[in-house]
Amino acid sequence: MPERSVAPRWYVSVLVALLAAALWSGEADGAGVHGVVVERVVAERVGVERAPPRLHVAALAGPPHDEVRRFGDVLAANGRLVAIGAPTAGDDALSPGAVHIVRLEDGSTSGLTPILCATFLSREEGEHFGGALAMTRMRDRLGRLSILAIGADRASATAPTGQSSPGTAEGAVEILRSRSDPSQPEGSNPWILEDRITSTEPEPGAEFGGALAFDSGYRVQLAIGSARHSVAGKFAAGIVEIFERASGDGGREYVPSIDGDDVEDSVYRGPNVGVARRSAPENPWSHRATITAPVPHSSAWFGRAVALDADWLAVGAPGEDLAGHTPINATGAVHLYRLLPNGYQLIATLHAPIPEPSMWFGATIALDGSRLAVGAPRASVGTDRVGAVFVYELVRPREPPLRLDAPQSQSGAGFGQSLALQDNLLLAGSPGLDQRDQNGEMIEDVGACWAFDLSTPNWVYELAAPSTHPSALFGSACAIAGLRADKTIFPIAGHLYVEEEATAPSPGAAIYRAP
Repeated sequence: MPERSVAPRWYVSVLVALLAAALWSGEADGAGVHGVVVERVVAERVGVERAPPRLHVAALAGPPHDEVRRFGDVLAANGRLVAIGAPTAGDDALSPGAVHIVRLEDGSTSGLTPILCATFLSREEGEHFGGALAMTRMRDRLGRLSILAIGADRASATAPTGQSSPGTAEGAVEILRSRSDPSQPEGSNPWILEDRITSTEPEPGAEFGGALAFDSGYRVQLAIGSARHSVAGKFAAGIVEIFERASGDGGREYVPSIDGDDVEDSVYRGPNVGVARRSAPENPWSHRATITAPVPHSSAWFGRAVALDADWLAVGAPGEDLAGHTPINATGAVHLYRLLPNGYQLIATLHAPIPEPSMWFGATIALDGSRLAVGAPRASVGTDRVGAVFVYELVRPREPPLRLDAPQSQSGAGFGQSLALQDNLLLAGSPGLDQRDQNGEMIEDVGACWAFDLSTPNWVYELAAPSTHPSALFGSACAIAGLRADKTIFPIAGHLYVEEEATAPSPGAAIYRAP
């Protein structure tokens, strides 16, 4: 017996030493080349299991100054362009908000080119400009268009252009675009304010523009959620409005600012960069449909999350009750629609396989082709409210969904509070997760974000938070950049600081290179 117990311990000791040496060498090499470190964590059962790698930051798009605590609160990406929302800047949450666009450079894992800092028409306090973002691109006869939708769900929809009407707060959406030919970098040409969209049924406090999603098939459509809109006397039942882009080239150019105040507000410098001055657009976007839940519920928040792709429309209603012999309050639902010749038609209403009260199923959704991921950030694991993600294959609607659980289970972690999906790669954020700092001390609400390979399905790597400050809520937003053609993928995760508890400015949007 003694001989049989000593040999395995000796083997494990040598193996751990070898792995540690390889780790040290790999980190040194990685940091010397691109500043990218892939840290492999040895599992408890050495030689039997090994945890997937942790990816460290390749590039960090940080805030313009220390007072900006919500930089990276919202993210959108398409191709090499990344839009970063800062809907409020300081602790008072009353700044008008701004959106920054950067480009990931070819052949580099750390190069970022600042493109634009955009602000809203009126720049009034509390408009929440950048509270939702969506980005797409398309080609027409004149070249390639990059299109960005920016939601300001607390802005006035009734004020004249360039003025505000405090207290109405119906919400609005601005559409920006930049045109380039294939020989030019994306987004390098001047950006145009193409349109300013308001609800066809404006209602104070409805939060029009609180959720956005593009479909860029043979037609370019935009779904806009108003989760607090009243329907048939039901408060915050919610609606979704569909707008479609007409062909044409309307709009007015973003002009880089040169006066002192605007330059101070601008984060970046450059020929196409600055706080924009605007003139009236030519309104190429038109309303196509208004969609409500099949049975509106008060506080259902239909339209809190929207996703649009390949003629599928998915709408999250995380506050919706589940009726039945024993009703379940706020379990949540996702309503699935299909674009048919006579418009969007309801195909199915999805619920969690095991509905729970207040699990918020449908708080986040991500759609790629016919694959749908649904977040339920208060779903239970045992007795803890950890969160879960459910993945549906819409071409096989009778199959039960795949359930994904967080690699680290902790009550209140909020797993699934953010989602991004491209091909088989799924990112899922868990912003409420506690993490240990370098000294081994537990820090509250640092947050985490994991990547899953849905072809397996297994989690394949963790995005290491660039900061261990308390209440950073890393993973509250995520996106996937890169081009499918060149197989270069850049996962991105952002922060949502709890302002009254934050002890440092937001680290910003962390950009990684997938292995």
